[in-house]
Amino acid sequence: MSMLQDSEDEEEASSSNTMRAWAHEKSHSDFKVDIPIFEGKNDPDEFLEWLETVERVFDFKEVSDYKKVKIVALKFRKYASTWWTNTCTKRIRSEKPPVDSWQKMRSLLKKKFLHTEYSRENFAKIQTLRKGTKSVEDDTREFEELLLKCDLQGNEEQIFVRYLFGLNLQIANTVELQGYTTFEELTKVALK
Repeated sequence: MSMLQDSEDEEEASSSNTMRAWAHEKSHSDFKVDIPIFEGKNDPDEFLEWLETVERVFDFKEVSDYKKVKIVALKFRKYASTWWTNTCTKRIRSEKPPVDSWQKMRSLLKKKFLHTEYSRENFAKIQTLRKGTKSVEDDTREFEELLLKCDLQGNEEQIFVRYLFGLNLQIANTVELQGYTTFEELTKVALK
């Protein structure tokens, strides 16, 4: 009788796992999440917002790298579609391999739709950002947006210094006395 019970327990566990997997899949399909169309307009802010949305959709849907390139290419319209067709054609003519990784496609997109002046302008804004008439919350939000636009990564200490340099001197001095190890902790202390 114990063998029969073990068999029933295994079937029940297997059925339970299958139901959980189905429920997980169903929870993904309950939402209509799609990548927006990209027309390739000369608006870097719009491009970056589109790119971030694409990244979030890929993360949510757990899309493979190879499919990412194909899916994004299907979402190009107008100038973006023309640019992508020309890019692919030029690669074929120059005997370069096709773009088959999202990282490469993302790099090509940024090179085309994010002008070098855009990054420089936003980096300059970070350097000259001064807290004054706006609230610390508004200034923190602006600082974080500029960080994203500049695509600054890596040395968190430099980010700390840039942020603190822009704070009102009294707030900066108070924040310096507090302990923080991440940018999130730093901003929470500044907002207190």
